[in-house]
Amino acid sequence: MKERHLLRNTFLIGLAIVTILCVIIMDIYTYGSKYEGYNIYYNGAIMPLQIDHPQDITATRNTEINISNNFLIKEEYELYNHSQQEKTIQLKYPYLGYLSNKDEFMIEANGKSINYQINLQQFINQYQYSKENQLFERTLPHNINQIKQLLDNQPKKLSQQMKDLLKQEVYVYRFVDRQYPQDGTVCYLTVDIPKNQKVYCYNIDKNEDEIFEIMMDNGEYALTPMLISKEKIKDIHLTGYSDSNLNKESHEVKAKIDEEKITVKKAIDAILLEQNNIFLKEKQYQINQDSINQNFYHLIDEMIENNVPIEMFSIEYIIDDAYYQISHEVKIPADSSIKLNYQYLQNYYVALKSKQDHNFNYMTQYQSSLNITSQKIKLILQEPYSLKDDNLGLKKDLKVYQKDIDLNQDEYYIDIDVQN
Repeated sequence: MKERHLLRNTFLIGLAIVTILCVIIMDIYTYGSKYEGYNIYYNGAIMPLQIDHPQDITATRNTEINISNNFLIKEEYELYNHSQQEKTIQLKYPYLGYLSNKDEFMIEANGKSINYQINLQQFINQYQYSKENQLFERTLPHNINQIKQLLDNQPKKLSQQMKDLLKQEVYVYRFVDRQYPQDGTVCYLTVDIPKNQKVYCYNIDKNEDEIFEIMMDNGEYALTPMLISKEKIKDIHLTGYSDSNLNKESHEVKAKIDEEKITVKKAIDAILLEQNNIFLKEKQYQINQDSINQNFYHLIDEMIENNVPIEMFSIEYIIDDAYYQISHEVKIPADSSIKLNYQYLQNYYVALKSKQDHNFNYMTQYQSSLNITSQKIKLILQEPYSLKDDNLGLKKDLKVYQKDIDLNQDEYYIDIDVQN
């Protein structure tokens, strides 16, 4: 049975229109001798809370890091309002890595859960295309200096070429109202178009016989198949099949075609919205849609600039590793305080760690204007983990470590050993 590609890249529609590409991109990590190997990862940086208007506000910070099968982070902030009036303040909790489920991230104010918005600020993936091997390689930052280099740089403005591309009009053909027998049979719909018609396929496969085919699926996570073309497609013929080898024609396998002429920008936005809604449904949270769209435009621009050929991709692939800001607001009464608790799981596979790098970093002030007057850290290590090295001055050979943080230093590191 033919394998179905569930998610397609959306952001490279523009690139495919400029030059129709037939390269299937593979997600690989480069495993060189500089890496230590399995189970040794860089887990990113624990960064301080950010505030939009820090006037009259101070804070204390207590961080607990519990390392077992999970990498559990608990941070408690107590924010003090030193003014004589109630303040409503906007806060942003920085998160670097992969958010797999809303249940893994919790915010409480004075013991009560509060609502928040997840904003994708920047992709932390870096991309390189090997012309020699025809492979698309994704790398992730594996030390704090690389993270700083990514986050400290101001985002580039879109090139004029990209701005023009987003305004360009294209024809979008959506295959909707898909019907097929619900008896478990694997059904396909072939799409015949005029020869030499240049199109971009979204959720549509092109087989070895140069035939476009749609695997029929109306399930919960099904994406809408589309053809996108710079020129109008004058003739489209559909044929249904009730087998994977395209031998048994079936009139029960069919679909309607919706044609629309829209800009590349609207086409990208529509596909991203569908993928966002479907992919994040099981995660039970929503990422700000505009933040996704804007980041994709910049990513397309970067790839066009570097002549990276791309045809298929998925939103899941990209948002796995990113820099997020979890935004929310709180009210603090005059001359009073409020306790905020942040709890989440930091996933293990942020990046492979090289020998000279550390497992994770703790930042006291980085990118934060909040006046934090005291910080404490508690590290809990459960079997089979142990402390290998740090610059916090922790005593070795313990399972629980506690330390007051020197605020004159912005960056700390901790290395962990794993007993196999």
